Amino acid sequence: MAPLLLTVALLMVQFFVFKDYTPHVPLVIGICITGMFMALKGRKWAGMEQHMYRVMKVALPTTVIILCVGMMIAASIAAGTVRDGCWCMGCRF
Repeated sequence: MAPLLLTVALLMVQFFVFKDYTPHVPLVIGICITGMFMALKGRKWAGMEQHMYRVMKVALPTTVIILCVGMMIAASIAAGTVRDGCWCMGCRF
């Protein structure tokens, strides 16, 4: 639980203090913090890698579907089939 809370704290500092909305560095630091906690508990890095690969394997099909939908929407906008922006009751948002 502590690695998760530390990672969330790092993300909040980066988002709210530094106003930088790219989460890559805090997430990598969070993985390193988790690795240190695992080393303190006597667990191996290979086990953590296997769990990360399993999570990625489960999430990959959903990610591919979202990417395909995004590409279809972008192609429709580029072709002029769909206008960019949201039209609601005559007001453009």
